[in-house]
Amino acid sequence: MGNGTSNRRISTFKIAATYVGTVVGAGFASGQEILQFFAVFGYDGFIGLVIVTILFIFYGYIIMKLGKFLNSSSHIDVIKKAGGKYLGPVLDFMITFFLFGSLTAMIAGSGAIFKQQFNVPEIWGNLLMAVITAITVLTGIDGVVNSISFVVPFLLIVALGVSIYSIIFIPINMNHEYYAFGSGLKVNYLIANWFWAAILYASYNIIISVSVLAPLGNNAKDSSAIKKGSVLGGIFLGLGALAIYIALRRNLTEIVFMEIPMAHISGKISHVIQIIYVIVLLAEIYTTAVGSLFGFAARISHSSNNLNNSLKIMNLYNSKKSRNYKYNRDSRYDKYFKNNKYFRNNYKNNYKNIKKIKKLRIRNSNINKKLSSNKSIKTMIIFNNKIVIIFTAILAFLVSKYGFSNLVSHLYPLMGYAGCTLLISLLYSFIKEKLYK
Repeated sequence: MGNGTSNRRISTFKIAATYVGTVVGAGFASGQEILQFFAVFGYDGFIGLVIVTILFIFYGYIIMKLGKFLNSSSHIDVIKKAGGKYLGPVLDFMITFFLFGSLTAMIAGSGAIFKQQFNVPEIWGNLLMAVITAITVLTGIDGVVNSISFVVPFLLIVALGVSIYSIIFIPINMNHEYYAFGSGLKVNYLIANWFWAAILYASYNIIISVSVLAPLGNNAKDSSAIKKGSVLGGIFLGLGALAIYIALRRNLTEIVFMEIPMAHISGKISHVIQIIYVIVLLAEIYTTAVGSLFGFAARISHSSNNLNNSLKIMNLYNSKKSRNYKYNRDSRYDKYFKNNKYFRNNYKNNYKNIKKIKKLRIRNSNINKKLSSNKSIKTMIIFNNKIVIIFTAILAFLVSKYGFSNLVSHLYPLMGYAGCTLLISLLYSFIKEKLYK
């Protein structure tokens, strides 16, 4: 990412594909999420899927529209706008915390696959995923970001293919009496009914996807691309979830207590298909884990780099060109401030501290020279970032022993309840700024 906005704008199809890739993860493709949030409620779960599809379309549009309105480069701008001075930091903390939760669930998911498919103790699968994820983030491989868009299409194709084949060729294996609540299945006390299950499912997926959707909206081709991309992305997600839902419902008695139910269903087609499904699923777990660890570590490490970031902000006003301007600002930012409603409304407040900044010009320049020439400071920052990455991976590995299905049934609903606050805040900001016009 550069300092300015790229001239290349994202099209409708790419917006939809990125949206799908952001939401689809190991929990989705494994069938565990669809099982616990929809399949357990029978036909009411289908109605829940319809509600979720509508919420994905609606809130995907809201987040991307706010991202474009605020010229966002990350989720911070949208969160601060939606939450305000007091709620914003809380929402930011929730997103950061749930990034760690997502990482933990991915590590636990890899262990579940190793145990169910290869009869290998879960701890080895957890350890392997934690190690390769940490190594990837430590080495800073840029190709990981592109690998997500490469893996997701294969994951959707395999998941939909297995679901459709199961619907057409595999006989129904579902005992309704066995599956009635209270006879063979524990009720998740965090998910009271099918309606709340739908709200919570949409909520925890949206709270994680804000970090991607906000800058995605800013780089969208236009408002029409945002609207169409949101609709297409929401529909694709709804259809994918529906296909998995039907496959799970038709094989309910067999898969109700399994950690990776879709892997079992794929095995009923052929062993080769099952292996392919498991490999693609592990690849998706890997990319999701890398993204979660990177996002969490970057946010935690941000405090170590606050001084450097502050100096960069002050240098925005202290550039050489600023001496030729009455308000001490670089001309390349004039158009930005003029056309951006959010910053225009706060225009006067942005320049109240210009005199103080002028006094700090010489001091900032000296500090910047020391920072740029002091290798020990650079080494310390890099070292601190690596410590955060390693410590986070170790902690996630320890927590992952709680189990994949347990994390999905407990952590995800809690994420959903917390995310409801974000949904309300986003809706309020959307209406307040009249972005629906």
